[in-house]
Amino acid sequence: MRITTKWLWLPAALCFSAAVSAQAGARPGTPVDTDTPSSAGTGFLPNAVIAQAFASVATAPNAAVGGVCALNQPAMAGWFGRNNAAPTGTTCIFNPTAPVPFPAQDGGAISYAALNFNASTGTNPISTWLVSPRVNFGTGASLSFWFRSANTAAGANFADRIQVRLSTAADAGTPDVGTAVTDVGTFTSLLVDINPTLSSAFVTCPASGFSIGAPNGTIAGTVDGAWCQVTITQAAGIPTSGSGRIAFRHFVPGSAGPDGDNSNFIGIDTFSFDEGVSGTPGLTLVKRVQTSSNAANCPTATASITVPTGTQVYYCYQATNTGTLTLQTHNLTDTAFATPVLTSLQFTLAATASSPWVVSPAVTVTGSTSSAASWTACTQATSCAGAPAGTTAAATVAAGAVTAGLQQAAQAVTTLGRPALILLALLVLGVAVVVIRRH
Repeated sequence: MRITTKWLWLPAALCFSAAVSAQAGARPGTPVDTDTPSSAGTGFLPNAVIAQAFASVATAPNAAVGGVCALNQPAMAGWFGRNNAAPTGTTCIFNPTAPVPFPAQDGGAISYAALNFNASTGTNPISTWLVSPRVNFGTGASLSFWFRSANTAAGANFADRIQVRLSTAADAGTPDVGTAVTDVGTFTSLLVDINPTLSSAFVTCPASGFSIGAPNGTIAGTVDGAWCQVTITQAAGIPTSGSGRIAFRHFVPGSAGPDGDNSNFIGIDTFSFDEGVSGTPGLTLVKRVQTSSNAANCPTATASITVPTGTQVYYCYQATNTGTLTLQTHNLTDTAFATPVLTSLQFTLAATASSPWVVSPAVTVTGSTSSAASWTACTQATSCAGAPAGTTAAATVAAGAVTAGLQQAAQAVTTLGRPALILLALLVLGVAVVVIRRH
């Protein structure tokens, strides 16, 4: 249910309270949304190094002093706020006061970061910054946040705008966002611009939110009456190494302020940043053959054996992490089998460590044979599906061939009727051999 506040009908005793709410809230006359957001309870990225619910941002109205906005400590430790409007108005970044234009995406009703039209005066432009603590960038880095405007189909549509920017510049604890309304300081990398043309059109938030996977991404308008998730992937311009900061910028360059037509009230909630992984993936694979199904015998198994036709043999596999990343999920295939030997097996394989020996199902020897095995592993905790580039290692051993940098572990089956010289050559190459004894 939506309730429209009738500001002119308030008793005289409540006029001061109404003024405070207008100062740190939405424009008078904006419908108040008291519905529980459908996205309530949605959490942070699973591997987030920063997870900010904005439950205690600042005491409203939190006007800027010399441009810098005072943020609550320690709840907002490492975060930075600045109002670059000229002149600055009466608000910066704050938790809204009741009656809120809409409740938070998650948590208590006022637990989100709000920015509004009173950041400037008259019809002057707005440029209010909320900057994250310093973070590291690695392979697979991504960020997620939820945003919402106070615009509804039933109310006035003010074309609020949000930018998400990134800086890799060093700083001494105070990020450089410039001082003028059009300045971006060192935050020259634009990841996404929400409503860059200050359109009055509404856009519908997809069920899974917006995914930004290219530099200078855009969302064409303002989302109507609902919290919407934005996920920004590395392809949008997040570096794979180094460090820096992420910034939100409420940027309305024209006809903003309390007398303008292009600014009202926006909220940012449930921010999280996954820094990805830093390092190089690497993997080698050893494959041996034996007549025992006991993994304890694998260390003494050989690269080749000679067995009578009809004998059951078992292959032993061991992967070694030769990279600098910790590998979490493992898959193993062998062309000797129609189905994988391992599928999404979870165990931690640290750098330089070797896996336990893995024993294959039985293979009944019926003739000369050879097969290739492949072990892949990734840094993701549950599945390698969709693993970012640079987070997966693979080692393949091919029958009858030497792969550079790998200990050869493919096996071949030959007969005693072939020259011993061929068998000796295969053994020198490290090919696992099963020799059939004819009867």
